[in-house]
Amino acid sequence: MRMDLCVAYKILNCLRNMGGSANLTQLIRCSKSSATTVTRYVEILKQTKLIVEDNGGRERVFKLTSRGEDFVLTFTKLLSIIKEKA
Repeated sequence: MRMDLCVAYKILNCLRNMGGSANLTQLIRCSKSSATTVTRYVEILKQTKLIVEDNGGRERVFKLTSRGEDFVLTFTKLLSIIKEKA
């Protein structure tokens, strides 16, 4: 499984900024990525346990896990280190 970490970060950061949960349409709009890309990455992020799917209601809602939160924080720190060095 190949994953572009920047795309994963963008989607996970959207979830974080939306209070930790969002539906697919919200993720597509927030990440400014195609529906195909977001759908594919949602599956990858579920497999890697960075998000979970909650099917309690009528629509699919995705929630950030503590592991996903750690990923966002670590990636944010990496970006700040890169910007410092530039």
